[in-house]
Amino acid sequence: MGGRMRYSLHVTLVAAAVCAGCDGEPQPVTQSPSDSAGVRIVVAEDPGVRLTLGAVELEVGGREADGHDLYRVGAGLLDPGDGVVVLDRGSNEVRYFSESGDLTHTLGGEGDGPGEFRAPYLMQWIADGRLVVGDLRHRRATVFGSDRDVVESVSIDLPLQVPDRQPDVRMPPAVVGFTADGGMVGLPSPQIELTGRPGPLPIRAPLRVYGPDQAVRSEVADVRLMEYFETPGEGMGMEWVPGSPVFRYAASGARVALSDGGAHDIAVVDDGVMTLRIRESRSRLVFEPDSVVGAIPPADSLPSYDELAVDADQRVWARAGARVDAQTRIWRLFSAEGDFVGSLELGERDRVLDAAGERVLLLRFDSLDVETVELRRFDVTNAGGPSP
Repeated sequence: MGGRMRYSLHVTLVAAAVCAGCDGEPQPVTQSPSDSAGVRIVVAEDPGVRLTLGAVELEVGGREADGHDLYRVGAGLLDPGDGVVVLDRGSNEVRYFSESGDLTHTLGGEGDGPGEFRAPYLMQWIADGRLVVGDLRHRRATVFGSDRDVVESVSIDLPLQVPDRQPDVRMPPAVVGFTADGGMVGLPSPQIELTGRPGPLPIRAPLRVYGPDQAVRSEVADVRLMEYFETPGEGMGMEWVPGSPVFRYAASGARVALSDGGAHDIAVVDDGVMTLRIRESRSRLVFEPDSVVGAIPPADSLPSYDELAVDADQRVWARAGARVDAQTRIWRLFSAEGDFVGSLELGERDRVLDAAGERVLLLRFDSLDVETVELRRFDVTNAGGPSP
């Protein structure tokens, strides 16, 4: 990225009150950002707004019915035509459910043919009602049309671009999201940085945008994926640093959200261009491991965020880092513009999959680890103080 990047500072407060006629959605009150030709930085302040869940409107899983035998749910989306779409990695299927919870269509299945999967990991709506599903084993993305037929298969095996130095510590390329026209946002050459000093070894990679033909369109940023330590006495053996920040990403439409967890900072890429950074003025929690991990010293602080989601309204959900013994987790919701909307408390393993308006799609786990996908409404309350 040539030239000097300019930023505008956007300090945001969200009103705890709900205005009349707003259907229960919190209304952000913001200071006008200064003019800028570059990326906008929003410093989001937590006003103590809580999101509380209402009754279940739609539930998938946890009962004996076609398609409800969920196992290893990888993603879930609200269907623009009503109902929900679930990526079930256990069966390698994409399942469509009506608003009443009935299975209506199934795509994929285990195999190597067109529209079949071996290791699906990413599901995203793109332009014209098309659905794209990425498969790690096949190293390809399958695009389904609005009629649910296979439109095309695109290779996601990005060209490995490794500099001359350190060719023996590279990692496979990865695609983290798609642009509106089916292009890709990816990491072509993750690589461990050998610093020559004691301490953690960061794994970094360039974040690039590719066309459907894999031609490089632009380089967005340089990102840190995680931290490793060289294992003493084992040559180049590597061990992940316990408690270390880990790169997270999520995508919806043409928007991709990214965070390395090393700070309360989320980068937002819209159709291949970085447009926004969402920041919080918080300190990371101190990491207190429940055991000593050999000769590998743990990180001193927990990741700021350890899970992300981008919903149908282009809002960003971020799960805050928590201590090992935490029984619940806090998800923070930021508007499409980066305003702090509110905080939602969920179970330790529960995840936000998608949302639109005041409806949120959740992956839940019961005491027996049975998975269910729930669609609920959420209400807004004023808790009188910031979330933990």
